[in-house]
Amino acid sequence: MQSALIDYNQPIFIKGDGMRLILLPAVLVSMVLPGCATGSADGNRDGSNSGRTQQSVYTCKGKLQLGVAYEFVNDRATKVIVSDKRRTYELTRADQTDGDATAFTNGTVTWIASGEVTPQSINTHQGSRLLKVGRNGRATAAASDCNPA
Repeated sequence: MQSALIDYNQPIFIKGDGMRLILLPAVLVSMVLPGCATGSADGNRDGSNSGRTQQSVYTCKGKLQLGVAYEFVNDRATKVIVSDKRRTYELTRADQTDGDATAFTNGTVTWIASGEVTPQSINTHQGSRLLKVGRNGRATAAASDCNPA
């Protein structure tokens, strides 16, 4: 059995392995560690308002059921995951939304929820729909008249 002797005064560099020990100045470490300690990667130093997910099941026209999970940051829905029996779509909030409807899209699939989506309104969105863009470039309803079950 071999024992390894480490000289802590020398930086570690093993030629050929491509691994290096990088020594960070104390000033840089003092700026990075507070964010890591709170679990914040986006500059939110106090760690509050992190992403939260709320789920709901929608029943649509034709008895199609969709599982819908909204992700909230600062009480604003930023992402939605919509699942049916065959597929799951991860969609981000579209910029052009108004108070009458909130749209989430990935460029091909769009989920339109009636009204503004907030943590308090999850089970109140009547008449939501899932649209898909076909090969001809036109959007068709994959699911319509979706209401919380």
